[in-house]
Amino acid sequence: MEKNGDAWKVVERRGNRRKRQEYRKCGLEKPIIKAVRPVGLKQGLNKRCHDLVQSDWWHQTAASMLQSILPVWTSGRIVCYGLGSVFESRNAQWQLALALVLVERRTTPCKLEIHDPVLSLEEKVFLTEELGCLEASPVEELILEDDATTLVFMPHCPAEVYANLLSALDPSRLGRLLLLGNSLTAYQTRTSERSLEPQFCRALGCLRSEYNLDPGRTDPELERAFSDTALHVFVDEEATIAAEREAT
Repeated sequence: MEKNGDAWKVVERRGNRRKRQEYRKCGLEKPIIKAVRPVGLKQGLNKRCHDLVQSDWWHQTAASMLQSILPVWTSGRIVCYGLGSVFESRNAQWQLALALVLVERRTTPCKLEIHDPVLSLEEKVFLTEELGCLEASPVEELILEDDATTLVFMPHCPAEVYANLLSALDPSRLGRLLLLGNSLTAYQTRTSERSLEPQFCRALGCLRSEYNLDPGRTDPELERAFSDTALHVFVDEEATIAAEREAT
């Protein structure tokens, strides 16, 4: 998909390789592709959800992550960006399964919102009508609730897309964000400070904790889907300022 002014237009899969590389270089979304729904997709997702919570990775790492965020994850929302084609990508299916498990394990109602321009119309219909998902706003238009903390899931997104998210948010409101995605400190380690987006560096300065969720080599499919994954918790500057005002 190409951006033409304020509009997007569909680009066929046969588009040349150089153009696809330019999308990745600029951190833009991938072109929409015509995906064919696999037979038994919903049943396959249910099996992935089951296999996920039975895995060593879940019991040794992911379950404790869920328990740690439940007290502070108060919005009843998961907003997912960069999932990819759920019809064609096995990684996307595993990542979707994790999001569905997180929704299911909530003790209060929770909605899964998804946005990725790569999704075909058929995939959007599947997600909304068969799985009950909502269509999220683009990453640059994300609005965090004033009195709640939102979980944003961004599996394997380029650093530029994280920068787009962080630039859309007031740094003082990052405490309203729980970010589940690629390790930001790993990006920092692999990239020179000069080439990192300013918003990215600012967010690193507000980072309170980063919990490593990389599954390692426990399972090849989980490794491909969740390698380099981490949960990020940010300093709640608004709460700190409010507490200081009350103290004075």
